[in-house]
Amino acid sequence: MAQTPTGVISGVVQDSSSALVAQAEVTIRNLASGLVRSTTTADNGTFNVPLLPVGKYSITARMKGFKTSVRSVVEVDVQQAVHEPISLEIGETAETVG
Repeated sequence: MAQTPTGVISGVVQDSSSALVAQAEVTIRNLASGLVRSTTTADNGTFNVPLLPVGKYSITARMKGFKTSVRSVVEVDVQQAVHEPISLEIGETAETVG
C-alpha cells in the first residue's frame, strides 16, 4: 500500500488557566512553499488541519483579548499526526508570544 505524502496538525488552544478557547483563529503556514491553511477552534478548543504536504510549518493562534501565539517550526512527516497544544496569554493581539 502506498503512503500518502501528507500529514496532519491538530491541537487544543487554552488560556493560561487551562480554560479551553473556542473560536480562536489558527493559521498553519508551510515555511518553504508559503502554503497557508486556516481554521477556527471548535467549542472544545480543538483544531485539526489534515492533508498537509510534508514539510516545516509555523502555527499562529489569535483570539481577541489575547496575545498572538506562534509556534515557529513544527515538522510534518508522511502520514504523521502532530499534536500541538497552544496556550494564549491575556493581552493585546498585537503582542506576540513565541
